[in-house]
This record gives sequence, C-alpha cells and structure tokens, in this order.
Amino acid sequence: MGLFTRTKDKAIQQKIQKLSAKERRVLKLLLLGSGDSGKTTIFKQFKILYGIHKAGVDERSRSAMRNPLFGNVISGAKALLAGIEELQEQGLTQPLDNPNALAAKDVIDALDHRHNEMSPEIAGAIETLVKDEKFLLAWKNRSKLQVLDSWLEIASNCEDYPQWGGPEWIPSEKEYLLTRVRTTGVIQETFNLDNARIQLVDVGGQRNERKKWIHCFGGVTGVLYVAAASEYDQPLFEDKSRNRLVEALGLFGSVANTATFKETTMILFLNKSDIFRDKLCVRKSKFFRDIVLFIYVY
Repeated sequence: MGLFTRTKDKAIQQKIQKLSAKERRVLKLLLLGSGDSGKTTIFKQFKILYGIHKAGVDERSRSAMRNPLFGNVISGAKALLAGIEELQEQGLTQPLDNPNALAAKDVIDALDHRHNEMSPEIAGAIETLVKDEKFLLAWKNRSKLQVLDSWLEIASNCEDYPQWGGPEWIPSEKEYLLTRVRTTGVIQETFNLDNARIQLVDVGGQRNERKKWIHCFGGVTGVLYVAAASEYDQPLFEDKSRNRLVEALGLFGSVANTATFKETTMILFLNKSDIFRDKLCVRKSKFFRDIVLFIYVY
C-alpha cells in the first residue's frame, strides 16, 4: 500500500484529452525511485492489473522467483546474524547462546552470500533462528541493517519445508510480488488502460544505475517517482551515513526540477504506508523528528 501526495489527476486527464488520437495510442510513464523503494513491485502489479498477468501470474513466472526468493531469505538471515554483533555494541542485541541457534548460525555463515537454493539443512537452520528470542532482537532493530521488510513473513515458512520451498514447490502470487529482484538497466512494457496505451519504463534505482536515467527522459508523458515512507529511519544501502528517505526526496527534487520535465506531469508516490504506520508507533528518527506528514491514503 502507498501514499499519494495531493496531486490531482485532473491535469493528467486533461493532458490525455488534448492529445490527438494518434498521440493517444502510447503514453510513456517513467517509473523512477531510489533502490528498495518498491517501484519494481509496482511494475509487477501493473502486469497483474493491466498486462500479461491479468488472469493471474502464470506458473512459469512464479517458478522463476524460486531462487531469487531463496536468495532473499538466506541473505536476510546472514545480514541479521552479522548485525547481532554490530547492534550489540549499541546495546540493542545480545549474543546468541542457545546451542541450536548457534548450530543454525554455523550453517548460514558457511553459505556464500550469493547462495540461492533451499535444502532441508538450510530450512531447518532458518526455522530455528526465527524462533530464537536473541535473533529476533536483531530483527526488531532491522532499520539499522539491510534487510527486506517482508523477510520474517517469508522466512517463517521454512518450518513447512518441503511443502514450502521443496523441489516441487512454486511461489504464490503474493510471494512473486514480495520477492526482491534488483533492477539493472531498463525494463519496459506496454499496457492497455481505458482508451490509452501506457508504456511503463522501469529503471534501476541504485546509485550506480542512475546515470542511465537520462537516456529514458525523451518523450515522457509523466514521471511516477516512488519513495518508501517506511525508510524514514533506515540508512542508505550504498552509504550508511545517509538516510534513505532524505536521499529519495532529495533525488525527487532534482528530477522534478530537470529542464526536460518542465511540462511533464510529476507524481510522487510514498510507498509502503502500512509498514510506515507500524514503525512510526515504535521508532523515531533524528532526520524526521520535527516533521508532521499530511498524507492521503488511497
């Protein structure tokens, strides 16, 4: 779920109406945002609502998410285990002391950071960790680490291995959406929406991918810029000294003021509002301590 700023869509509708029938055939919508903002998930949702997955995500596409999803689970476990020591120095965690949890840690630590296959041993290790109180302390303080917001929801399924995660298992549509696959380069697809065809262009959001953005700026009808509101208390993946939301909003300002987009409709979509609301009750941020957000939930 996301949050929209009070950007009225009348301007977009008026712009579409003024286009000639020929011009109306394809409208180019550029999907931009910083890394981990959830914009690629929005791209997937467009496919489900208006594109090739309108009748449901096919088995082949969901099967293709098996290894990326396992990679998400394993890399998340490794990040949390590594974070226990780091957070312990800040008084936020305690070292693992349960023999089963320590044995599970050894299993995960032995895996390469690119490992993306599930096995009975790995599933058992993760099942043990997600039930350990000391390990869950790291999860509760995950905003200081680089862990997916959906990690615990997915990792908890390891207790059902092999019904979940076994050789014959295929991810659900929800798991297809939750799986993080980092976008590199430019991905585009055209969707039929009412009386218009929308060409949606998704560009990688990591810092080293942004130099490619400029090549997509030509002929853009609108820019849908995605920022994760839930990242108000998280450090940037590439630079831990920078706050993610500060970076995202600063980047939006730069894009919105680009001369190329002077006449282009700009939409700021504050994503992950459900996680934002949950976190705001228990976590403060020095970056946004004095800011009150007036938001409209759709």
